[in-house]
Amino acid sequence: MDVVAELTRLGGVAKRSEIARSARRRSEVATAVARGVVRDLGGGWVSAVEADPAVVAARRLGGTVTCVSAAAFYGLRLLTEPQCPHVAVPRDRGPRSIREPVRRHRESRWTRPSPRDLPVAPLEEVLARVLR
Repeated sequence: MDVVAELTRLGGVAKRSEIARSARRRSEVATAVARGVVRDLGGGWVSAVEADPAVVAARRLGGTVTCVSAAAFYGLRLLTEPQCPHVAVPRDRGPRSIREPVRRHRESRWTRPSPRDLPVAPLEEVLARVLR
Protein backbone atom coordinates (compact mmCIF):
# COMPACT_ATOMS: atom_id res chain seq x y z
CA MET A 1 0.00 0.00 0.00
CA ASP A 2 1.41 3.40 -0.87
CA VAL A 3 2.03 6.04 1.80
CA VAL A 4 -0.85 8.36 0.85
CA ALA A 5 -3.32 5.44 0.77
CA GLU A 6 -2.12 4.31 4.19
CA LEU A 7 -2.49 7.83 5.60
CA THR A 8 -5.96 8.12 4.07
CA ARG A 9 -6.95 4.84 5.71
CA LEU A 10 -5.81 6.34 9.04
CA GLY A 11 -7.80 9.55 8.59
CA GLY A 12 -5.07 11.50 6.81
CA VAL A 13 -2.55 11.75 9.64
CA ALA A 14 -0.37 9.37 11.62
CA LYS A 15 2.82 9.05 13.59
CA ARG A 16 5.65 8.26 11.20
CA SER A 17 6.40 5.13 13.25
CA GLU A 18 2.85 3.83 12.57
CA ILE A 19 3.30 3.77 8.82
CA ALA A 20 7.07 3.31 8.46
CA ARG A 21 8.11 0.24 10.40
CA SER A 22 10.83 -0.89 7.96
CA ALA A 23 13.77 0.81 6.24
CA ARG A 24 11.99 0.45 2.88
CA ARG A 25 8.84 2.04 4.25
CA ARG A 26 10.80 4.91 5.84
CA SER A 27 12.35 5.54 2.44
CA GLU A 28 8.89 5.60 0.82
CA VAL A 29 7.69 8.16 3.40
CA ALA A 30 10.78 10.33 2.82
CA THR A 31 10.20 10.16 -0.96
CA ALA A 32 6.52 11.11 -0.53
CA VAL A 33 7.53 14.10 1.62
CA ALA A 34 10.15 15.16 -0.95
CA ARG A 35 7.55 14.90 -3.76
CA GLY A 36 5.14 17.07 -1.75
CA VAL A 37 2.31 14.54 -1.48
CA VAL A 38 2.90 14.06 2.26
CA ARG A 39 3.60 16.80 4.80
CA ASP A 40 6.12 16.37 7.59
CA LEU A 41 4.42 18.04 10.57
CA GLY A 42 7.35 17.63 12.96
CA GLY A 43 7.40 15.71 16.19
CA GLY A 44 7.22 12.43 14.28
CA TRP A 45 3.88 13.23 12.61
CA VAL A 46 3.08 13.11 8.88
CA SER A 47 -0.13 13.85 7.00
CA ALA A 48 -1.60 13.65 3.55
CA VAL A 49 -1.63 17.09 1.93
CA GLU A 50 -5.45 17.06 1.73
CA ALA A 51 -5.98 15.89 5.34
CA ASP A 52 -8.68 17.72 7.28
CA PRO A 53 -6.95 20.24 9.61
CA ALA A 54 -9.37 19.41 12.44
CA VAL A 55 -8.55 15.69 12.23
CA VAL A 56 -4.83 16.49 12.11
CA ALA A 57 -5.10 18.68 15.23
CA ALA A 58 -7.23 16.11 17.07
CA ARG A 59 -4.83 13.24 16.34
CA ARG A 60 -1.77 15.27 17.33
CA LEU A 61 -3.40 16.43 20.57
CA GLY A 62 -4.85 13.01 21.38
CA GLY A 63 -8.34 14.51 21.36
CA THR A 64 -11.51 14.57 19.30
CA VAL A 65 -12.90 17.01 16.75
CA THR A 66 -15.79 18.77 18.47
CA CYS A 67 -18.09 21.78 18.51
CA VAL A 68 -18.46 23.63 15.20
CA SER A 69 -15.55 21.73 13.63
CA ALA A 70 -17.47 18.46 14.01
CA ALA A 71 -20.64 19.77 12.37
CA ALA A 72 -19.60 18.76 8.83
CA PHE A 73 -18.92 15.19 9.95
CA TYR A 74 -22.59 14.94 10.95
CA GLY A 75 -23.99 16.81 7.94
CA LEU A 76 -24.88 19.90 10.00
CA ARG A 77 -24.69 23.28 8.30
CA LEU A 78 -22.97 26.31 9.82
CA LEU A 79 -23.59 30.00 9.32
CA THR A 80 -19.83 30.62 9.33
CA GLU A 81 -16.85 28.30 9.14
CA PRO A 82 -14.65 28.09 12.25
CA GLN A 83 -11.43 30.11 12.08
CA CYS A 84 -9.46 27.23 13.58
CA PRO A 85 -10.18 23.60 14.49
CA HIS A 86 -12.06 22.91 17.74
CA VAL A 87 -10.65 19.90 19.60
CA ALA A 88 -11.90 18.33 22.84
CA VAL A 89 -9.40 16.88 25.30
CA PRO A 90 -9.87 15.54 28.82
CA ARG A 91 -10.01 18.28 31.45
CA ASP A 92 -7.14 16.75 33.42
CA ARG A 93 -4.79 16.35 30.45
CA GLY A 94 -1.56 18.29 30.67
CA PRO A 95 -0.59 20.69 27.91
CA ARG A 96 0.48 19.40 24.50
CA SER A 97 1.36 21.95 21.90
CA ILE A 98 1.23 22.10 18.14
CA ARG A 99 2.20 24.97 15.86
CA GLU A 100 -1.17 25.35 14.18
CA PRO A 101 -3.88 27.41 15.89
CA VAL A 102 -6.52 25.32 17.65
CA ARG A 103 -9.41 25.98 20.05
CA ARG A 104 -9.14 23.44 22.87
CA HIS A 105 -12.20 22.41 24.83
CA ARG A 106 -11.19 20.80 28.12
CA GLU A 107 -14.03 18.39 28.86
CA SER A 108 -14.89 16.63 32.11
CA ARG A 109 -16.99 14.14 30.09
CA TRP A 110 -14.87 13.05 27.17
CA THR A 111 -15.14 9.97 24.97
CA ARG A 112 -11.80 8.51 23.88
CA PRO A 113 -11.72 8.02 20.11
CA SER A 114 -11.10 4.59 18.68
CA PRO A 115 -7.64 4.43 17.10
CA ARG A 116 -9.24 2.92 13.97
CA ASP A 117 -11.94 5.59 13.48
CA LEU A 118 -11.82 9.30 12.77
CA PRO A 119 -11.31 11.18 16.04
CA VAL A 120 -14.71 12.90 16.02
CA ALA A 121 -16.68 13.39 19.23
CA PRO A 122 -20.07 11.66 19.48
CA LEU A 123 -22.98 13.74 18.22
CA GLU A 124 -24.42 14.20 21.74
CA GLU A 125 -21.13 15.72 22.95
CA VAL A 126 -20.87 17.92 19.86
CA LEU A 127 -24.39 19.31 20.31
CA ALA A 128 -23.88 19.85 24.04
CA ARG A 129 -20.69 21.81 23.30
CA VAL A 130 -22.27 23.92 20.54
CA LEU A 131 -25.28 24.77 22.69
CA ARG A 132 -23.23 25.99 25.68
